[in-house]
Amino acid sequence: MNPSTDKCDVQSQSQVIHPIRLRQEAQLLWVLPPQAHDEQPTFAPFVMPPLPMRHSDRCVNMAQTFYLRTDRCMSLLLLLNVRTQNWAVVIPSQRCAKDAACWNVNRKDFPDLPPEFLLAGSFQSRSALKHGELSDVPPPHDGIHMVLQVGEQYPTVWTMLRIGEACQIVRPNQVLFDETQETLDQTMHLLTLV
Repeated sequence: MNPSTDKCDVQSQSQVIHPIRLRQEAQLLWVLPPQAHDEQPTFAPFVMPPLPMRHSDRCVNMAQTFYLRTDRCMSLLLLLNVRTQNWAVVIPSQRCAKDAACWNVNRKDFPDLPPEFLLAGSFQSRSALKHGELSDVPPPHDGIHMVLQVGEQYPTVWTMLRIGEACQIVRPNQVLFDETQETLDQTMHLLTLV
């Protein structure tokens, strides 16, 4: 375990799910290939697609349900397919404690995961979280990182963006896409208000 990040260290470089790298230019976030490693996909940089809100909602629902059942925190990984630019959410091996989870980022947990999926963020639940500690909570890799504060009357989800050493809280609409709103906008002509 890495005490500076409360995250478990990866055991083997050959089994790791490599993280993307991000570069911000004006209002665009560019996804770049990971640092040079063997056995990783290469691709041309592209603008990072927003994370569909159904994924963040699923993470919140799972983490809250798990916390209510076990009184423990958990984490999920946000993966990005660099060929299709589609997102996926997976649950890694982890140790779940009352205040935080410690997880591994390892391909052996996902034997059918195509190599085009790279680590592009994380979601975790935490308890007893102070606002000033937020930037220290996400793991030290580029991507979208979300933290659900559990154990409070009104759970709060913090959305952060890490690019290199900088980690900042961002408005959810900067990195998330609300398909519900788009679907309603596209189908409003089918709905008659009475």
